[in-house]
Amino acid sequence: ARRVIEAAAVEAAVARIDKASIAALKQLVRDEDGAYARGDRSAGLERSLAFHHRLADLCGNPVLARYARELVLQSSLAIALYERSGVAHARADHAALVDAIARRDGRRAGRLMAAHVDELASRLALDGAATGNLTNAVTDVAIADGASCVHIKSFVDRAGSTHLSTWTTRIGKDDSYRGFQLTASPAL
Repeated sequence: ARRVIEAAAVEAAVARIDKASIAALKQLVRDEDGAYARGDRSAGLERSLAFHHRLADLCGNPVLARYARELVLQSSLAIALYERSGVAHARADHAALVDAIARRDGRRAGRLMAAHVDELASRLALDGAATGNLTNAVTDVAIADGASCVHIKSFVDRAGSTHLSTWTTRIGKDDSYRGFQLTASPAL
């Protein structure tokens, strides 16, 4: 779903983007590159989410933007949990995407976004064993999205499944409240 939604959002954004927004996207990419180069994964994730959210907001369609933002946030949690260890971050994807946007090539930008999402998915170890810590993954994603966790509760049920409930505030510009519950495998 993210692949299709984000590709459509970026194509729409290219049709209406201005020079100041392109400059802001380029700065986000430079800041993200710098964070990862310093080994600051949390700051890199924050800039990456900001990049994807900015693109979603630029599409001019609030419904499409909301779906894109939600999908980016949810898949970022999956990446934090299931990304194979030692995988280098594909920061060049964002630079190439901004280049296509700056050239006003919506079709290329859409293809690059779809390929970027495919590449992200290819880095996941979806064989059942999470590679990250569930609590840290939720905290990283919540912090990166500018939200603040106000409640985290985890427990293991009788079947051995780990459950984590967390409520976060201020997700998105509209200050809406959103909560979510995750169920993880016993391997955590």
